[in-house]
Amino acid sequence: MVQRVSLAKARSNLDLVLRGIRTRKHYVLLEERGVPVAGLMDPDELEDYLDTRDPKMQRQIARGYDEYLEGKTRPAQEFLASLDQKLAKRSKKR
Repeated sequence: MVQRVSLAKARSNLDLVLRGIRTRKHYVLLEERGVPVAGLMDPDELEDYLDTRDPKMQRQIARGYDEYLEGKTRPAQEFLASLDQKLAKRSKKR
């Protein structure tokens, strides 16, 4: 959900604005005289967004997608089960 808030109102209610961003994952556009001047979002989501703009991350995502298209992936349940089996074998050896 995107909320538009004037700078003056955001300044006087900063705690409420930040709580909405943190707990309800709202986006906030700060406006000055009706013109957007800045946007606020959850820091974890911002980090994810910035990661997608990193060329190294873009290459890694592309490689992963190519592997998916080539059928080199498997369901998470299957992968986790194989990890459980490997851990069980290791603990028996000890």
